[in-house]
Amino acid sequence: MARFLLTGLCAALVLGLASAVVPSYINVCGRKNPQLDKCVEESVRRLTPKLKDGIPELDVPSLEPLFVEEVALANLEDFRAVATNVKLRGLSNFNIKHLKVDLEQQKIDIEVTFPKVYLDSDYDVKAKIIVPINEKGPINTITDDVYAKVSMKFQTVERRGRKLMYFPTMTTKLTIKDYTANFMPGAEANPLAQAINSVLMNSRQEIIASMTPNLEKAISQKVLDVSNRICKHFTYDELFPDTA
Repeated sequence: MARFLLTGLCAALVLGLASAVVPSYINVCGRKNPQLDKCVEESVRRLTPKLKDGIPELDVPSLEPLFVEEVALANLEDFRAVATNVKLRGLSNFNIKHLKVDLEQQKIDIEVTFPKVYLDSDYDVKAKIIVPINEKGPINTITDDVYAKVSMKFQTVERRGRKLMYFPTMTTKLTIKDYTANFMPGAEANPLAQAINSVLMNSRQEIIASMTPNLEKAISQKVLDVSNRICKHFTYDELFPDTA
């Protein structure tokens, strides 16, 4: 769920380090700034309103909602479910718990929490609840107090004579404590929907454990893609000016 929040957060982080070539709404932070982490954190906060709507000139998508093509949400013995056309809402409302920029190790660490994240998607459910069930339909999911810990590694690469910043890898760790969900197939499938919703609510911890690695992978892929599309607009020295 945090994926769309983190995409925007890392976008803000990268932009917050940029020099005067970036728009005026970016809070510039030089790499010699003794309060670099705090400066970048403030950049993130200032950029949040822009990230909510997206920044087309820098290829930053809107965070409200954030789209994900497909995520496997449950792969239990008697209950399998895949979400497609996923729309994540609430990602622009986050609290930064920790942010560390390590220029020497070329590493960025971020910890954030999201008070509430909404997930709307199409659901393909295969279950065995007394009899086999195969149903498709929309589902609404709400999670509270989602925690995300992200670690991004970067390097510099030469492209057409320009030294650019590039993110090759990223790890994401999510902590999802609980959720509520409502599966809503056609009206004629109400008895089956009730059975599926019962499984969704009575097996929450098992489903959270099953879906979390898939969400972490999807988040990492999206954040890396967006961060690298942002970085292509600037040289490394523009992103990290040698100033305080």
